[in-house]
Order: sequence, then C-alpha cells, then structure tokens
Amino acid sequence: LSAGLNYSDEWGKNIKVSGSYFFSDSRPRQEQDIFRQTFYANDSTASLNRQTFSNNLNQNHRFTLRFEYQIDSMNSILYTPTLTLQHSENFSSDSSYTNSKTPLNEFLAITGKSQNSNERNGTNLGNNILFRHKFNKIGRTVTLGWNNTSNNSESDGLTISNNSFFRPDGSLYNSFSQNQNYKQRIETRNNVVSTSYTEPLALNKLLELNYAYTNNRSNSEKETFNYNTITDKYDSPNLLQTNNFTNTFVAHRFGTNFRVQEKKYNYQFGLGVQRATLESRSFQALTNKDSVTGQTYTNIFHTANCNFTPSRSKNLRISYNGRTNQPNVSQLQNVPDATDTLNIRIGNPSLKQEFNHNFNIGFNTFNVLTFKFIAANINLSTTKNKIVSSITTRGPVQTTTYENVNGYFRAFS
Repeated sequence: LSAGLNYSDEWGKNIKVSGSYFFSDSRPRQEQDIFRQTFYANDSTASLNRQTFSNNLNQNHRFTLRFEYQIDSMNSILYTPTLTLQHSENFSSDSSYTNSKTPLNEFLAITGKSQNSNERNGTNLGNNILFRHKFNKIGRTVTLGWNNTSNNSESDGLTISNNSFFRPDGSLYNSFSQNQNYKQRIETRNNVVSTSYTEPLALNKLLELNYAYTNNRSNSEKETFNYNTITDKYDSPNLLQTNNFTNTFVAHRFGTNFRVQEKKYNYQFGLGVQRATLESRSFQALTNKDSVTGQTYTNIFHTANCNFTPSRSKNLRISYNGRTNQPNVSQLQNVPDATDTLNIRIGNPSLKQEFNHNFNIGFNTFNVLTFKFIAANINLSTTKNKIVSSITTRGPVQTTTYENVNGYFRAFS
C-alpha cells in the first residue's frame, strides 16, 4: 500500500514553496522448502532438508519540502528539509536437518532450529541550505551551503536457536544453543559545510574555487542478555555481545574546476585535495576497556568531463572522477552478531576508507525521420582498499568479518 500528496504554491513574488508527503506499507510473507545434495569425491553425500518462514511489516512516512526565497536579483536562499519515520517488525523461523551418507553407513549428522524477531523504529532528518550571491559581473558568484543528516534508530530483538551435531553411531558430539534478547541504539550525525566561488576568465570560460568541511559521527550501543531459567527473564548479561562503539570522520577538502562552454562542446577539468581523519573508539563490556584506532589520509581527486554534440541528434560523453567511501558502523563495530549461531558477523575497526576511480564513455544518436535510436556506454572502475567480506570456517561455525583488498576491477557496458 502506498499513497502520496503533493503541494506547490507561491507566497508573494519572491517565495516558491513545494512539498510532499508519502506513506508506504509493505507486508511480505515468505515460505520456503529447500532440498540440497552435496557430492564428495569418496562417494559420500550430504543431504540438507530445510524449511524457512518469514513474516515482515515495513512502514514509512516521508515528508519533503522545498523553500526557495529570491531575496533580490542578486541573492537567493534554497532550503530543502526532509523527514522520514520508519517502523518495522520482522519474524523468521528456520528448521533443518542434514543426513550424511558414506560407503559404510547413513546417519543423521546435523539438526538445527531457530527463531528471530525484531522490532525497529527509526527517524531520519535532513536539512540542506544553500545561499547564493551573484555579483554585477556575469558569471561571478559565491555560494555557501550546509548539508545535515541526523538518523536515529532503536531496535529490540530476540534470538532462539539450537544446533546439534552427531557421530555416525548416533551419539551427540557437539551442540550450540542460545536464547537471548538484544537492544541496539544507533545514532548518526553527518554535517558538510561548503563554499564555492566562480570567476569568468573569458567568454564561455569559468574558474571555480571550492572548499568543504565534513564532520560525520556515528554511535552504536548494543546490550545483549541471555535468558535466565531461574528468574524466567532475560536478565543475564552477555558481555561478549555488549559494547559501545563510536566512529568519527573529519575532512577538509580544497578544490578547483575549470569549465569551457561552447555551442557544440563543453568540458571541465578539476583537482581536489582532501585531508581526512578516521577514528574509532570501542568499549567492550567483556574486558571493561576502551580501544581506540585512528587513521589519517591525504587524497588527491581528479575530475574530467567532456561533452561533444556535433549535431542535435548525436552526443558523445566522456568522464572521469575519483571519490572516497568510508566504512559504515556495522563494518567497523567489533562486537559479534550471533543472530545466526552458525553464521557470526563481526566488524573490523582497523578498516581503511576506499578510494574509487571511475571512467565512463557514452555515445548516442537519434534519427528523427526513422525514430531509430542507438546508444552505447562503457564504464570502468577500480578501487583501492576495497572493503570486502572475509569468511573463515571453524567446524560448523562460519565467521564473517571485513578487510581491505587491492586489485578490485569492474567493467560493464
């Protein structure tokens, strides 16, 4: 179910206002029966039978506003706030058993059963303010902007699971069980203050100088309690899965761009330098200690864009840009997520930021008489310190963490 409402108006001669409200409600339900066989070189097989069920509720209320104030012919302000309210309820159950067959015998090897439920409420607030001043000389402008996002979420979850492992003679040799309640609160505050100045150098030529200050902060508090059979409550602290994690990213970026605009072509070249620090602080309840990791980066960004239009029906575009990408809280937080007992996830606070190089070339042509349209596009990208999942297996338990790797390359057309 989804519904929306749009509003647009002019308040006097200098103010234009538009806004919208959108509501969505989705309730997906899924049931699966899975059968999988694995064949081994020694004529052995493993047969998995698994049944899964999930029932979910996702609701969103989204409000947007665009407020444009033309103060006078030289000055203007644009304000665009957004607000999103989220609510979700998720329930899933999973039961499975695995039979193992060897040339000597056939036996029940593994049984597993789990239930997971989670209720989450979140609020996302965004603000974007842009002030622009035009000077008497055409093309000379100065802008000042502030972009802010504030996200809060609280979740309450329950995990119950039992896994048993058997020998060929039917005796139990290992088991994993958990019955726990976890509560997690996540807060993020992202702020970017930026300014730019443009100066016309000649006819159709423009120079831009810009600066941006970024301050992003995220905090995650997670408390986990095991079920206490004596009190019949979840009041036994699980210190291994309880911690407080804070991540801070601060950056200063200086840049310049040179633009040329002609009738049949335009191009732009840019250079930017960014000095950034990434700091993570983790308090582990198990050790009752703080651990701090910090990294500092100096990045150089190059941008280039060229657009060639030899006629109204043909267009060639070539572009390159470099950008950074910071790891998120779940990739950094070094507390085990054992929602699935056999598939544990844990973050890596020593992760470095990614740096991506992206190159794109595109061409299209359109014949007005025959309505024939031809388009071609090639995209190449490579990433330094690409953040990837690292999986290790110890017995039946699979642990996933995150690492930086080089050599990542992607191409598509």
